[in-house]
Amino acid sequence: MDQKDSFARATARTAHHAVAELGKDMASLWTRLGVIELKTEGIVRLGRCALCGEPCKARYCSQHVGLVEGNE
Repeated sequence: MDQKDSFARATARTAHHAVAELGKDMASLWTRLGVIELKTEGIVRLGRCALCGEPCKARYCSQHVGLVEGNE
């Protein structure tokens, strides 16, 4: 019986340490994602629709792409 208790305690200790390490890794990941969002926020602001000025990644926003393509 004592051997089973020892094994259970060792397993619980290992699991506890693994969860603590995972928590640290997740905190680091969220910090890195926040940094990436801050750095890419300026890039997104650079792209604006040539017709309405809304932020977009192309020359025209999704509403004006069809309008411009229809004229060409």
